[in-house]
Amino acid sequence: MNRLGLSSGSLPQASADEMVGRLHELGLDLVDLRWGKGYAWQDGGLRPFAVAGVDVAFLGVSVTLGEGDPQLADLVPAVIDVLDGRRDIAIKVFASAQLGSGDEAVWTVARRQLDRLATCAAAAPLVETHHGYAGLDSVDRLCQQLGCAVLLDLGGFFRLTGSFLDPAGVIARRTSAIQVKGFGPDAPATHRALTELPDEAWALLDSAPTGVPITVESKSGTLAEDIGVLRHHCAVAPVGLR
Repeated sequence: MNRLGLSSGSLPQASADEMVGRLHELGLDLVDLRWGKGYAWQDGGLRPFAVAGVDVAFLGVSVTLGEGDPQLADLVPAVIDVLDGRRDIAIKVFASAQLGSGDEAVWTVARRQLDRLATCAAAAPLVETHHGYAGLDSVDRLCQQLGCAVLLDLGGFFRLTGSFLDPAGVIARRTSAIQVKGFGPDAPATHRALTELPDEAWALLDSAPTGVPITVESKSGTLAEDIGVLRHHCAVAPVGLR
């Protein structure tokens, strides 16, 4: 059974304690966190989530595999500090579209970056399916050769590929987490209620391995409704009723 949770991108102005309160209101005990964008949860760190029994699905950082990140040397100790000894939380990154260029030097950069990130966490790093970044072939190679896994961003996948099709089965084989954003194919960059997701998007979500965490990033003003829609689709009861 999948575990459902909330993305910190849904509540960027909420402190860690406020986010915990919202999670409890929604019957959730899972969150994904974005670090380095000034979200208010950062001031409290991970402790409020741990004390409240809320698990962290992954921690997103501003790293693009294959692109020289001059801030990586500073980012790594900062991430280690925020994780506060937790090495089981996966780090979520992006991957450069240049990984598909055939230039092996780009892959050398990616390997070095992953070696640095391995000092932060033991869990497999997650590569997000995101518009403007690496295609599915490159993401598959990152998983196969460099030990990464996929964060399936449904909206990002559609903007990246122009469809909900995955003929090579990358999503089915490689996905370790899912982030759901409501959108319409006519305007995939605009957040909408999850009720507007086309059937093909739900089918892609269902093609991912069972049991992976699924978090919602909602900026459409329909957060509670979106959680309800996802809960109904996945047939997952709220925490306390399972």
